[in-house]
Amino acid sequence: MSTAFRWKIRKRKRTDEKGRKRKALICWYVTSRAEKARLHGTKVANGCVDDLKCAIDAWVLRLLDPALLPPIATNALAAGQDSPSLRLLAGLQPHEADRATDLFVDALHELSVLVPSASDAALSHSRCVAALIVAGTISPREGAHRIWDVSLAVGDSSFHALDSFVYLASEYDGRPDDQPRFDQMIRDEAERWSKSG
Repeated sequence: MSTAFRWKIRKRKRTDEKGRKRKALICWYVTSRAEKARLHGTKVANGCVDDLKCAIDAWVLRLLDPALLPPIATNALAAGQDSPSLRLLAGLQPHEADRATDLFVDALHELSVLVPSASDAALSHSRCVAALIVAGTISPREGAHRIWDVSLAVGDSSFHALDSFVYLASEYDGRPDDQPRFDQMIRDEAERWSKSG
């Protein structure tokens, strides 16, 4: 949990009436994990938006910070993809960030890019995160939590493809004696995921 997230909970705890404290905190936590994934998408998407396809996956899941779109457009241009909106997006200044998402959508149309479904984007993005775990770029714990956020971002209660990571992430912090075993289990699952595809 981030510092800002803890601060909001403490502030909420102080301001609620005594009889509503527990209920308000539970509701805040249940909704906050998915919202945290959407609002703090930079953390989830970092390292997995190096090319346009990975960026599209993160965008579909609403995990992509619009501030990352201009450098993504620049990388896409350098890789040989070109469209008028992509060029405009690459040249955006920080004070023009409110135009980034619209230009990104226009660029996808101009490039005739097929936008994946949320579940397909989640699977693809999770493969990227799994590769980061295998490479040691991120810790097994952090990777499993990122994939948990990706699973929540799908927004479909019948989506269970990432449940192995969700289980390991949900149990990790509460069972400190088992953390080395969980690390290995996450690495093994990440190895399997990074090779699938």
